[in-house]
Amino acid sequence: MATFNSVNLTREAGEVIEPYRLVSTAAGKITHADGTELPFGAVTEGATPEADRPDGYLAHGLPHVVRVHAEQSVVKLQTEATGLVEGDLVYAAADGLVAKTGTVAVGLVDKPESGGIVRVNLFHPIALAANVAP
Repeated sequence: MATFNSVNLTREAGEVIEPYRLVSTAAGKITHADGTELPFGAVTEGATPEADRPDGYLAHGLPHVVRVHAEQSVVKLQTEATGLVEGDLVYAAADGLVAKTGTVAVGLVDKPESGGIVRVNLFHPIALAANVAP
C-alpha cells in the first residue's frame, strides 16, 4: 500500500509479476521494468497472466489484474543493494528492482533498506522524464 497517493491505475499482467517491483507496459499489460527505460510505475502486489490459468481453475491464487502506482507516491520496492539510507537516490534496475546506480533515477529513499526492501518516494512522472540519461 502506498503511504500517500492520489490515484492508481490497473493493468493486466503480461508475465508473472512479483510484488514491490517497477513495471513497464506494452499493449495494456505489465512486465517487470528492465532498468534501461522509464518505468510505467510500481506494483506492491503480485499477479499472474490469466492465460497461465487452466480451464476450470477454482483455486484462489494471484489476480491477473494489479494496481499500478503511476504517480508520485511512497512505496516499498525490492532491491539487491545494501546500505541504502534515507535521502539516497535510487535507479531503475533489471527485473524491476531498484539500485544505488543506473541511468534512470526513480526516487529517493524514505526509509533505509531492510531485508532487501526499501521504502522509496517515487518521483512524479514528469520529473522522471527529466531523470533519464541521454
